Parts: sequence; C-alpha cells; structure tokens
Amino acid sequence: GGTNMKFQIDGLLKPDEAFLGHGRIVYDVMSNTITEEKNPEDPGYAETVELAIRRLHFGDFGGLSLKVIYFALAIITCFVILSGVLIWLEARDKKHIPEKKRKFNRALGYFYVAICMSLYPITAISMLVAKYIPRTMDADRQSILYAVFFIGWLIFTLFFTFRKNNYITTKYSLILGSFFGILVPIINGLVSGNWIWKMYQQDQTAILFVDIFWICISLISFGILLRMKKPV
Repeated sequence: GGTNMKFQIDGLLKPDEAFLGHGRIVYDVMSNTITEEKNPEDPGYAETVELAIRRLHFGDFGGLSLKVIYFALAIITCFVILSGVLIWLEARDKKHIPEKKRKFNRALGYFYVAICMSLYPITAISMLVAKYIPRTMDADRQSILYAVFFIGWLIFTLFFTFRKNNYITTKYSLILGSFFGILVPIINGLVSGNWIWKMYQQDQTAILFVDIFWICISLISFGILLRMKKPV
C-alpha cells in the first residue's frame, strides 16, 4: 500500500530447455509500469554463477532419479573425506613421531570426527523442529532453524571433542541420529497428517521420498550399531 511498493515475479526456464536461465519482472504498483525486466534466455555472468552454485549445492536439477544419484555421490564423498582423515591419523600415530605432535594430531582428529558425525543427529533434530514451528512464526522460521542447527551442531561438536573418543562419537551420533531420524516420518504424520500411505495414495512423491529416506537411513544406522565393535 506504500507509494514505493514494488511487485517482483521471478521464474526459471524448464530444466529440459536450459540448465540455467533465471528471469524476472519488477512492477511498480503506484505508477503502473514495469521498472525492470530480465530475459531468462540472456543471463548475466554474476547471476549465472550464483544460480549454478545454488543448483549444484541443493541438487535442484533433473528428476527424482538424478537427484538420488547426486545425493548418493555426495554421501560417498563424505565417507571418502572422513575415512581419509582416519587414515591420516593412523599414519601419524607412530612411535617415531614426537609425543607432542601425536597428541596434537589426535586432538585434531577428535575435533574433525566430532564435526562430521554430529551432522547426522543435528540434521534429524532440525527436521523435527521445522515440523513443530507453527505457520504463525513463518517470518522467524529461518532464524529459528539456523539457531537450532548451528548452535546444536556446535554443542555436539564440543561435547564429543572433549570426550576424546572417536568410538563414542561414532556410536552416540548413530544412536541419536537413528532415534531422531525414525521420528521424522512419525512427527510429519502427527503434525501434518501426511502419513506414508496417504502420500503414496495421493502421489506426493517428493515428501514420501524424504520420509522413506529417513526410515532407511535410521535402519541402516541401527544395523551398523549392532555390528560395531569397541576397539581394544
């Protein structure tokens, strides 16, 4: 209702037409004129780079099958990085290395493993919190989720780091992640009524896939916990 009110419409080209292509129209309500117009078929360099990074980061391209493959590759990358750190720690925990350096390397390893493993439970917790935030608080939704995720991640990281035991870090990260992860589809059903069988009947593929994913990843984590052996 203000004299400087603007209305902006953004859009993207279809993925099968172009991987990148962002357009917009800015409409000045008071003067009843279009003040800015951007052709999606003529993208600028800066916006093209930003959109490319955004799409690659969020996997916002292709169909469901391609998204699943892209996600699986991302998870494999995480395993490669984490296993690389553990191999690096093992290679530097030798008797010929000074004890001071070995202690520093172990402390660094505790910190790094804590950062990586605690991502699992805090992501599940954030999903649950997102379901419980009422629609009346949509304006503060992002701030609340950022606070829960980053502060919670920091707390988990510091707690596991000071425990100085990668076995405990891994074990309890899997326990907490599995517990909260299996709650995601349950809380989703209780809060929104979107139970798995209803989403299947209504062909709500995207939301159904998220719930099935959390069930599968939680069951896999439980299976890993059963096979874990405490180091001697």
